[in-house]
Amino acid sequence: MKSEIPQIDASGQIKRSIMSKKLRSSTYTSDTSKPIIYSIEKVVFVDLQGFKIQNNLFVLKEFAICDMTDNLVANYVFLPPFHEDQLSRKDEIGVRWLTDNHHGLEWNDGFVNYNLRYEIFEQHLICSSSILNIYMKGTEKIQWLYEFLSEKHSRLLLEKRIKILNIEDEIQYLISTELDNNEYSKCFLHRNKKFCALKIVQILKRN
Repeated sequence: MKSEIPQIDASGQIKRSIMSKKLRSSTYTSDTSKPIIYSIEKVVFVDLQGFKIQNNLFVLKEFAICDMTDNLVANYVFLPPFHEDQLSRKDEIGVRWLTDNHHGLEWNDGFVNYNLRYEIFEQHLICSSSILNIYMKGTEKIQWLYEFLSEKHSRLLLEKRIKILNIEDEIQYLISTELDNNEYSKCFLHRNKKFCALKIVQILKRN
């Protein structure tokens, strides 16, 4: 079943029909003619924040998700994989710039062990009975999530039971105009009102 990108109506709102539908879908295995029935096609919005360090390595800092099917919003800020004293001078400069000018998170911030990333992502994004449509903003974040999930769940991605779609063009203006709106809660660790993953998924949910 072809996934739809949320459409924007004349008033600038994302049409919610795709989010409210519970669709039936099926796929066939390679060794039987009987279809496996997936009872629901789920829609979630995801945003990530983090740091990029040497060798183009993305260090995940914040993961937020809005599950439109289960009406769930969740947010996690991860402790660093190693102490900031181990960063190179070049990486220290890059990390400081992102903290001061982008998401406001410090390298040593966090309340979730970094090694729990897989467990948390699997809890929210892996389901054997559903087809999952993940809507995100940003090519680099999508590429990172695809590669991250591929390490253990490449089959689900290949079978299109997990689809990651970029809606940056459709919602960029919503993000830019709503980030200054103080009605949305943000992660308590953010020192900058902008680019909080929790705030971004709330904007997507509301609009």
